[in-house]
Amino acid sequence: MTPIPPPTSTAALISEERQLGAKPLEVLAFLQARPKGARVVDIAAGLGIHSNTVRGHLDELAEHGLVDSALEKPTGRGRPTHRYWSRSPRPTAVASEYLSLVEVLISTIGDPDHPRPEDHATARRIGSVWAERTALSDTPWTEPREAIAGLITYLRSMGFSPRHESLEAGDRVELSHCPFIVGEEAPSPLICSLHLGFIEALTQQCPVRVSLQPLARPGLCTVDVYPDVGEGSTST
Repeated sequence: MTPIPPPTSTAALISEERQLGAKPLEVLAFLQARPKGARVVDIAAGLGIHSNTVRGHLDELAEHGLVDSALEKPTGRGRPTHRYWSRSPRPTAVASEYLSLVEVLISTIGDPDHPRPEDHATARRIGSVWAERTALSDTPWTEPREAIAGLITYLRSMGFSPRHESLEAGDRVELSHCPFIVGEEAPSPLICSLHLGFIEALTQQCPVRVSLQPLARPGLCTVDVYPDVGEGSTST
């Protein structure tokens, strides 16, 4: 039996945005901020540009599959007009929803604020499985320098703003941002354990040991990477 194809990935829509110029992106952002949609006249007034220019940008967005439209009946006299919606979500809205989902999933492991040692262990195992499903697992790091460079690249791509510091016996990566923080509230310690498990799995074929220190200093978490001396990775 032929499987029923799933809906199109939202990530594919976001990828289409990268092919757009600055002005069409302004129109798209205007629509993304208005889930109920907007008319050409609304967009033109909001962005201070001519209606014909708006139509041209909407045509380009439609070619990329980034907008939908429908005829809207007039409330009084007049001709029907089109209302436009963005098919591509605001990245911040998507991130916020996924963070909420992560918080819910973490709460199924244990108390997010006061986790037990076994809860930390479960989170690390989940992080390890997560690492195995990423593209990074296809090219395992086997040398310490390779591991440091790879970790920094990964952490930067995730939004941790890593900074590298060479230590006498190893290396330290300082993390000044965290994609799992909402507002000013620190994430659950289980999130940190999940990331430790992720990093441990990525470096398991490399002769290093890794430690993660949440809130090592105000506004900073740290990842330390040392030559393996036979001790297990730890998180304190």
